[in-house]
Amino acid sequence: MPDVTTTSEGASKVAIVGAGQVGTTLAYALLLSGVASDVVLVNRDREKAEAEAADLNHAGPFTPAGRARAGDYVDIKGAFVTVLTAGASDEDSLPEGDAPNGPLDVGRYNAEIFREIVPRVVSHNPSGIILIATNPVDVLVRLALDISGLPSGRVLGSGTLVDSARLTFFLSERFGVDERSIEALILGEHGPGAVPIWSACRVGAMPMDTFAHANDLPFNGDEFSHLFAQTMTTASEVARVKGTTYYGVATAMLKIIEAIARNANIVLPIVTLPDEDTAAFYESGEVALSLPCVVNRQGVRRILKMPLHDTESALLRASAHNLEKAWQAIS
Repeated sequence: MPDVTTTSEGASKVAIVGAGQVGTTLAYALLLSGVASDVVLVNRDREKAEAEAADLNHAGPFTPAGRARAGDYVDIKGAFVTVLTAGASDEDSLPEGDAPNGPLDVGRYNAEIFREIVPRVVSHNPSGIILIATNPVDVLVRLALDISGLPSGRVLGSGTLVDSARLTFFLSERFGVDERSIEALILGEHGPGAVPIWSACRVGAMPMDTFAHANDLPFNGDEFSHLFAQTMTTASEVARVKGTTYYGVATAMLKIIEAIARNANIVLPIVTLPDEDTAAFYESGEVALSLPCVVNRQGVRRILKMPLHDTESALLRASAHNLEKAWQAIS
């Protein structure tokens, strides 16, 4: 992959389009972790990006070697990953007074933003990977693929990785077990059509129901439903109080970028467009959605075929159907 700035330790140049709360939190995480040594912030309001970069750099004496800087699209050249966070959920990316109303309007609005910025990203950095956080992330990944002409493995979205992390947290709270000893998985749409894959959930390497039964922890279908409902409503409940959420999604993005930079070959539930064979396996059609992806320096190297229970498969097909309708609404 030519013209990509990397080091032997895996640190890389990362560009972030959108210097709002998600973008700047990600920039901070990248510098604090040492995953990126050069972070370029591109924002409609250049002065805002310059101020954010200055604030980030003032933390430099306490972090691994690295710098943030404000830039334009030409400065994206050589970035291993370009992260797109700009959109209607990010007020810093919008002209004053120009805000859409409702989810469908947000989707159309953000699609127009992507039609403007994706060609500029690709023209300056055709060899890089595009990672999308802007919602509706599933349809915007598909749109970015259409616009860019890049291979599907190099255009990806955060998807249900953060949803899976939230479910892991609630399972940890329920069972009193550290999150790192829990595996939880949500696939499909990042939104109302998300599908919990209970058959893949593990606690202490045991299937969840086995763990609960063996340790005298009553756990039934009602609790499954309750935990999943918590998972799907927690972001809006937090946003109602503090305006928006950004720590979880920014850290999920960091996890993806780290997997790319370090050629990790780890499996993450993120958004990509499956090939024909994989789409046939999941019966998902021609939509981009979150599936178990092997992530490395190529982006998504491949999508794993995971046997699902019949109910899970049916819900995933319904999720894909919803995404096809959302795609038709913005395309």
